[in-house]
Amino acid sequence: MKSLNNFLNENIKSKFDLIYSEKTSKKNNIYYDVLNKGEKIGIVEFHSIPNNYIEIDRIYLEKNQQKKGFGQKILYDILEYTKSDGLNLYPLDSTPWLKMGMVIIEDKYPELTITKKEFINKNKYKL
Repeated sequence: MKSLNNFLNENIKSKFDLIYSEKTSKKNNIYYDVLNKGEKIGIVEFHSIPNNYIEIDRIYLEKNQQKKGFGQKILYDILEYTKSDGLNLYPLDSTPWLKMGMVIIEDKYPELTITKKEFINKNKYKL
């Protein structure tokens, strides 16, 4: 798996033509501004966990972008580039994910652990 510290430092071609710009927070955490056609539409912050999954610490999208399926597109890009086996979604409250139109794997709530295969199968209509 590629190092998350170097995630998108290279010129990565997102499947959805999104651009990820690495930033550092005041607490020295790495996060990424997400741009679509030169416009900032949100941010995402995540890290690797021992089982080869990605844990999404936070994701924020402008409200008008949530309904356009950009949440799923960002998560798909992360899954593809890092070659991870899946995602752990946080916060544990599923509301932010539901607002983005993402299909939650109900039997795994509240952990919200989703394999790459489950994610694609449940959300492919948005991709």
